[in-house]
Amino acid sequence: MKFKLKAAFAVILAALMALAAVPVSALPRFEAEAEFVNEPYSNHPRVQISSASQSEPTKNFVPRLSMSPATAPSYYTTLNYFYNIGYGMPNCTAYAYGRAYEILGHAPNLCTTPGRASAKYWWDYNIDNNCYPYGRTPALGAVACWTSSGNGHVAVVERIDGDYITTSESAWNGQYFFTTRRSISGLLNNSEFQGFIYVYQQNPPAAPANVHTVSGRTLFSCDEYIDFAWNASETATTYWVYMWKDGVELYGTEVGNCLCFTSAPTSAGNYTLVVRAGNGAGFSNDPASSVTFRVYDSPPTAPTNVHTVSGRTSFSCDEYIDFAWNASETATTYWVYMWKDGVELYGTEVGNRLCFTSAPTSAGNYTLIVRAGNGFGFSNDPAFVTFRVYDSPTAVTPGDVDSNGTVTISDALLALRMAMGIIPVANLEAADMNGDGTVSVTDALSIIRVSLGTA
Repeated sequence: MKFKLKAAFAVILAALMALAAVPVSALPRFEAEAEFVNEPYSNHPRVQISSASQSEPTKNFVPRLSMSPATAPSYYTTLNYFYNIGYGMPNCTAYAYGRAYEILGHAPNLCTTPGRASAKYWWDYNIDNNCYPYGRTPALGAVACWTSSGNGHVAVVERIDGDYITTSESAWNGQYFFTTRRSISGLLNNSEFQGFIYVYQQNPPAAPANVHTVSGRTLFSCDEYIDFAWNASETATTYWVYMWKDGVELYGTEVGNCLCFTSAPTSAGNYTLVVRAGNGAGFSNDPASSVTFRVYDSPPTAPTNVHTVSGRTSFSCDEYIDFAWNASETATTYWVYMWKDGVELYGTEVGNRLCFTSAPTSAGNYTLIVRAGNGFGFSNDPAFVTFRVYDSPTAVTPGDVDSNGTVTISDALLALRMAMGIIPVANLEAADMNGDGTVSVTDALSIIRVSLGTA
């Protein structure tokens, strides 16, 4: 019989220790996923990628911001088509041809048709002969083309800095070499500007990293503007953002070289913001460059697990009593209401705190109610804990840790949590069964025996 009781105690103690190890408050976490459609971006707005076969990735791009003829044979020797036919530098076509040769390491497939080799013909020649990718987004090494009343003009993009590009170039009967800094927006609004020929064919940029909400939150009210940001992708010259709701794409918009985006207030639902980086070679296509979030438009649900921190339900009138509860997902504030013997005593706002401490009070039967609120109202479901306050010495029943008048397994669980340091020691007189001044696992076992009537 003793062996069976010991075995039973061991099983019960193991179960109680497993329960005691569960955190008192486990806050809910929201996770949501959106479906992505991997669409081709070859016909993306402002970027056209042709099927040209002569464009290939080359060595790392090195900008040319100055020139020494002795070290640039592709400009001043027979390597340069325009030098050979008597139209060498100073000449924009001779320079751009030589610079493209220098970048690629071989003769470029740019317009050299006899009688039609002027700069104003380069753009159409490239398109008609399917030579290189082209578009209106600047890229390193790209040949910028203008048509004009004269012979047009060509230059080579050496740097991209925000809304500005730096080009290297030459001018017929003018300077042999010079650089010019131009506004991209101004360039695109110039009726004579045709676009960029992507001689230096980069790979598409890597996906931007660390797409996130600036606030760090993933839950927003439907009347909020939401700010997003991400890290730069090294070779990107533009970014597009795409907004998805419940697995359906709502819109996509270009933000240029900006590393941020703000969405306007929107309806409730589960959202994903995807960011793709682009350059003259195309766009990143990694759906991992995204952030998910949720928008709500209704009051929060009631908080759960409203309880006294000590786990007791009976207190002396000279005690401060600590309360706590689990968070309600969309709550931005909490109100607590104290009732005594069916009459409301007070209500007070505690902000976003998940705890409250009541001051010493008179004897009676009490109820503490907690309501969660946000911009759309307050929870109406009852979320409360009841307790009793006494104002005269009460005989302590050994093992009655929660002071409810009986000794049960619940008292043993409270004592075990105290012994494990999960909750503060309270009602020591009742929990300290062996009178050694502490609460231990031995005390918890003694309380089990009392509750089973085997003590």
